[in-house]
Amino acid sequence: MHLKKEIAIVNTAASIILSFLLMLIGLASPWLFQRWMPDGSPHIYSYSALFISGSLGIGAGLFFHEYYRHLMSKLLGLDSILIKKSGIKAVATNYVVKWQAISITLAPFTDLTLIALLIMALTKSWLVTAGVITFLTINLMLSARDIITSFLIYKYADSTDAILFTQEGFQVWTAKNND
Repeated sequence: MHLKKEIAIVNTAASIILSFLLMLIGLASPWLFQRWMPDGSPHIYSYSALFISGSLGIGAGLFFHEYYRHLMSKLLGLDSILIKKSGIKAVATNYVVKWQAISITLAPFTDLTLIALLIMALTKSWLVTAGVITFLTINLMLSARDIITSFLIYKYADSTDAILFTQEGFQVWTAKNND
């Protein structure tokens, strides 16, 4: 196995712009999904209760995003570690193939977004909806980097290459024949 390419995903302009756009989509979710909003006015609850619900949504979004990736890696039988340096980051220490790397990377974006939308559609409480909207917004913002990472994995890795996740991004390894 030889290192083919090493990609460091930091706060690039593309991930910042995509994060901002996804944040706007998350904040616009009450307007986009008007039929799923609870009947009545949110003023039946106190502002402090709605604020606490939103704060819990932010905390849950920050907490569950990387823990869900860690869980998906473990369910696939990979050795995954949580790095708690500046924030939380889940890193699978095994080599994975291209499509497995993309699915692990996009799991929090797709799965947690669908779960949040399902909860928003099925509950009719402004307290729950306020928390879910903030959770959805945080999850979408954090998913911008995941989308960029998945695109780069798709772009730089062949189907026979192995992907190794690092703290900074990922590495693409290829098998070369030694003569």
